Amino acid sequence: MANRIEFSVSCTPVVSVAVGENVAVDTIANDMQKSLGGSGAVASGEIDPSVTVTFNTFGYTANTVSYRNINTSATTTSFGDVTLFDFCIIKHTGRLYSDATTLGIATTMAIDIYVGTQIICCIRPGEAIVLPLRGKVATITMGARLQSGTTGVALEVFFTG
Repeated sequence: MANRIEFSVSCTPVVSVAVGENVAVDTIANDMQKSLGGSGAVASGEIDPSVTVTFNTFGYTANTVSYRNINTSATTTSFGDVTLFDFCIIKHTGRLYSDATTLGIATTMAIDIYVGTQIICCIRPGEAIVLPLRGKVATITMGARLQSGTTGVALEVFFTG
């Protein structure tokens, strides 16, 4: 596995101005007047450099993805207990689940992401969340559930540490 994971995030608040004396237009919202973002890198063994840490991955094996089937809104589908991970990305594929390595047809269903019993975010097709924890959490129980329904949605999950 890699020696480090590089990441970046950004957001831009947008306001839609309706048709008036000109055409409708989207523009950066006046209250912030800029985009906001950041980037970084998470390195192997970042917490204690004297300890040699090999990146172990969850969600991929031998260059092959293992999609998670999120198929119920009644209970949380667990990612399992992940211990001392440095970095996590969870991505909504925008596709229904076919099998662990194959995506199905497009979907618009949203997925709630949980840490324990708390919702930490809701992601829609194509969206992702990045968590650079750098080994700060000994064990974390994460999972996901559909906002409604029982049709399986494919979620791409990658933990490393």
